[in-house]
Amino acid sequence: MDHAGFLLILLFILASVTASSGCFCDHYPWSSWSYCTKTCGEGTQERTRSVRYDDHWIKNNCARLCQTHESRTCAVEACPIHCQLTDFGPWSECSPCAKKMFRIRSVLRPAQFGGQDCSESLMEERPCHTAKKCQIEPVNCKDKFTCDSGRCIKAVLECNGQNDCLDNSDEKNCGKIKHVCATDRQFAGLPGADLIGNGFDAVAEQMRGAVLDNTYMGEECSLNRSRANRKVYRIPANIENYEIKVRACFSLNQSLNFRTHQVIATSSFRTKSSDLYLSGPFLKFLNSLPLEYNYALYRQIFQLFGTHYFVSGTLGGQYDLLFQYSHEELKSKGMTEEQVKNCVGRQFSIFIFIYSTSSHSTRCGTNKVTTTYEGSFLQTSEKSLSIVKGGRSEYAGALAWERNGAPPDSTTYLDWIKSTIDNPTIIDYELAPLVNLVRGFPCAVTKRRHMERALAEYLATFDSCKCAPCPNNGRPVLAGTECLCICQTGTYGTNCEKRAKDYTSEAVDGYWNCWSSWSACDSSLKRHRTRICNNPAPQRGGKLCQGPERQEEECPISIFQELKKKFNDSLFNITLYYYTTPLIEMLRKVLPYYHFYPERMCSRPTVPEDIIINPGKVEYQVGSSIRVSCSGSGTSPVGPRFYICTSALTWDPPIPHDIYCKAGTFTVQTHPFNITERLQYSQMQKFDYPQLTCYITLKGSTMMMSFCAFHAGRCHGDKLHFMNDGLCKSDVASLDWAKFRASVSEKSSVQEPCGSNTCYEWETCSESTTCVCKYPRDCAKNEEHVYCLNILRLQRKRAMNLCSMAAMKCQGYELEVLNNDECKSS
Repeated sequence: MDHAGFLLILLFILASVTASSGCFCDHYPWSSWSYCTKTCGEGTQERTRSVRYDDHWIKNNCARLCQTHESRTCAVEACPIHCQLTDFGPWSECSPCAKKMFRIRSVLRPAQFGGQDCSESLMEERPCHTAKKCQIEPVNCKDKFTCDSGRCIKAVLECNGQNDCLDNSDEKNCGKIKHVCATDRQFAGLPGADLIGNGFDAVAEQMRGAVLDNTYMGEECSLNRSRANRKVYRIPANIENYEIKVRACFSLNQSLNFRTHQVIATSSFRTKSSDLYLSGPFLKFLNSLPLEYNYALYRQIFQLFGTHYFVSGTLGGQYDLLFQYSHEELKSKGMTEEQVKNCVGRQFSIFIFIYSTSSHSTRCGTNKVTTTYEGSFLQTSEKSLSIVKGGRSEYAGALAWERNGAPPDSTTYLDWIKSTIDNPTIIDYELAPLVNLVRGFPCAVTKRRHMERALAEYLATFDSCKCAPCPNNGRPVLAGTECLCICQTGTYGTNCEKRAKDYTSEAVDGYWNCWSSWSACDSSLKRHRTRICNNPAPQRGGKLCQGPERQEEECPISIFQELKKKFNDSLFNITLYYYTTPLIEMLRKVLPYYHFYPERMCSRPTVPEDIIINPGKVEYQVGSSIRVSCSGSGTSPVGPRFYICTSALTWDPPIPHDIYCKAGTFTVQTHPFNITERLQYSQMQKFDYPQLTCYITLKGSTMMMSFCAFHAGRCHGDKLHFMNDGLCKSDVASLDWAKFRASVSEKSSVQEPCGSNTCYEWETCSESTTCVCKYPRDCAKNEEHVYCLNILRLQRKRAMNLCSMAAMKCQGYELEVLNNDECKSS
């Protein structure tokens, strides 16, 4: 091809390109946006271009160059969620101390995103009367000094010139004063000591009433000399360590949203681990708590004094200053982003960051912006916000700068720093449960156990896991019956639904859903619960949930709840009690008229969650067996299906530690038990425990003790009834009959001693000194203690006296007591 032909083709291509790129899309206007598909919760809007297929559209290839359909998100605000409460639970028993009954309901779904809050109360109460006595143990100071207020202090603190009782009763009628410190000089109060003594509600993240009395100085004279202000402070008895040391931490975030965050740490503290002196109101409240568990009364302590107390932390002040600039205004004044950073950084370092060592290579200089606002670049900001915590109010107020006012200078800032030494706030802290303080007063163990139970209910009731996810990674907090969103930097709005122009992240961080219920106790006397990271789940590179997805704790199994006895810290210093040898040794000291024998039991095996153990118990008697199966259909456990508890308190055959479920059917184990172990078990059954007898309570609990211990317990008012000689029988029929027999024994007109047992009117004492049940026909036909019964096997109603009813029950008949009277004709 010659050059002329090539040039002609090239010109034709250029002409085509020019023509195709000449489409004027705005010649075809857009329609209005459609209505949003949702009124809230992020809907979509659409619009289309009004196209006329004229020569311009066709010749300029507009169909390929012009977009004809557009969509956008709308109504991004989350939909309002209205508060919803559960129904009220049943009324509590009448509290003999409060003379009231209570019933509670909880938040099923909190209000959120502008939804209607619940104004109704979560608790109702009504007056009542009960024959029970109010069980509040009186305070007994023993060898300590008793204050007029009833408080106990060490005897050595009397007449020492200090008001240790807080009512000055320890300083009355004193002859010679024995000063604790070498001088009678009055020392300054420790800065922030009152804050350190406050309780803290970890749910609402707010301080509550004082739980520690940090005006109490005790019998030691611990002083702290401050180099910052040359004052001498006396350290309260509750504080183990207090150090005054001023440190500044500064951060500056420079973009079109400038934020300075400055923390001034003036001192650090740590409270003692034990022997803490409680505040008067807190101690009075603890002493007034009833010994019977009542959630409505016990939860008040968390509402008044919080859930935790401070064990260590940092005192000082905090200063946040935020400026937001208009990109369009700065651009119109000829300012580049680098120039803006230099100007803001320089002015910050002049009047705020007096300890700064940074330098700027480019000076701000004079420009249109500083000229307009009399040399202050900070006053050109579109919005400004300042937050000051700690320090004296006059200096903190001077730092709370607004855009239209004059900015504070370095002198104001320096004065504020100095004032944070004597007027600090807590800026960093470590917490411990409030329950740890419940020690050293009457029935402390009993009340501590009730507080632990109430705290678990309180935390579950007001857990932020009930909140819906907040937009833009906002952190939800449940305050009462309403969920609030705490916004991340760069987001704002009532529910963090709005973004700053430079906030472009699409990542969604994960948050936990609520905990599951606790599992049954396993062989190691532990239980567990789980939670799922799906409220929301992490998306688009968001962070995983912080913290464990599984929680394990020791089972709170306490026999003292059934014995209904109250205990002080002087008896023992543990809270949870288990059926173990150390427990029995402790019981022998607490209840000396009983003779306790440790039961020979196998612990429940630890297996994966998808494997079922039948029967499901915490412990198994020697000789009893279990069967394992899988919860999933079409699966069976690998290995044997049956296991027996041996006399060595192990399982035979040994249960594999890695037992798991596998698809398919397995051969059923027809001879699960080792013959040798069967013989050993039968020999163990014949073992002669000296004078060992099994007794049962009205609640169905069995215990083994000597004949003497049984009668000693009866003498003390314990409702114990004979079940059998030797080891306690564990089969259902024996337990059912023994419990029934004990429940009606007090109504029997006959109580005949028979060996270690007592025979009643439906029994006779045999020559071998055992109680043998009569036949129903041998019972006297009297009208005393008549019951209307439903004989389940015959489905027939019949009226019987006590003797006939108990005789039929002894023969194995299943009976249902309809009422304690003649049967009414229907």
